[in-house]
Amino acid sequence: MSQYDLSFYNSSFKNLLINSNKNNKNFNIDINKNKNNMNIIDIKIGPHMENRENYFKNYCFWFSINLNDKKIYKTDLRKCSLFSGTEILNLLEKIAKKYKLKKIEISDNSYIEIMSLKDKEYDIFLRNMYILSEGISWYNKFGYISNFFEEEKEYNRRIMEMPLSDYMVFILEINLKKFEERFLISFNIIKEQFDRTNLSPLEERRRGKIKKIIKEKYEINNIKNITDNILYEAYKIYYEYDKKKINIEETNIKFMEYIIHITSSNLLSYIRNTYKISDVIKSFRKKIKNIRLDDNELEFIKYILDSSDNILKYDGNLIKIIE
Repeated sequence: MSQYDLSFYNSSFKNLLINSNKNNKNFNIDINKNKNNMNIIDIKIGPHMENRENYFKNYCFWFSINLNDKKIYKTDLRKCSLFSGTEILNLLEKIAKKYKLKKIEISDNSYIEIMSLKDKEYDIFLRNMYILSEGISWYNKFGYISNFFEEEKEYNRRIMEMPLSDYMVFILEINLKKFEERFLISFNIIKEQFDRTNLSPLEERRRGKIKKIIKEKYEINNIKNITDNILYEAYKIYYEYDKKKINIEETNIKFMEYIIHITSSNLLSYIRNTYKISDVIKSFRKKIKNIRLDDNELEFIKYILDSSDNILKYDGNLIKIIE
């Protein structure tokens, strides 16, 4: 059998899928040779659909096999009516073993969609939810780890022990720090552009707006007379620096008030200042299994989990070695 015999792979995958999900045989498998490398096979699996144009948006998982490097990679898992996430990972491992592949590579960008009591949809980072409540991600539980896994686990377990009130202060510090970093990167780009002549139309319009601010504030028309300090202050105005910084601070104050002034049993009733951040997220995970939450609670948790991206240590490029 040739390694390029796609009909063999198609039949083989179908058998694996049927054996893994005997109650549902209504699925599609798309198998193609990679256009740039004949040693690579691209596979896409999802529920059967009559409208093939919509198939891309409704697949269950998508991955590539590199026959030379003996690996599954470019793996993308989605919410799926055919298989659970655990079933998909088990399938990938069965595929790897069947074709004598040595490893599976996955990038963890996992999130879930949660509907509030008022039918508003919230995207919640699964990886941060798991790490804050368990110390490791969902993929980590199944043996998918990065090169820095032990270091990450030790650091994140210390973070989990922080009292919620301390964690909220930490979030504010980190968000302000990241804001300053983004601003400085952007300012340095603008500073470099002020000395260039070959700007794009968009860059030219931006420089024109900043020059207008400088002219109104400092009455300077000549670019050569614009010092770094003047450009810095003008760009802060253009960037809406103060407004954005205040918004970061006020958002944190808003959610800090949720902790301090809990008046409703429906609003974060499980939160107290003495609770660890891990206790809060564990309680949240239990609640979303049984009930819909109000928007205030979901906004609060989403703020914590989104901000945790800048706090937790986690390399989402994961590998599982197949024995």
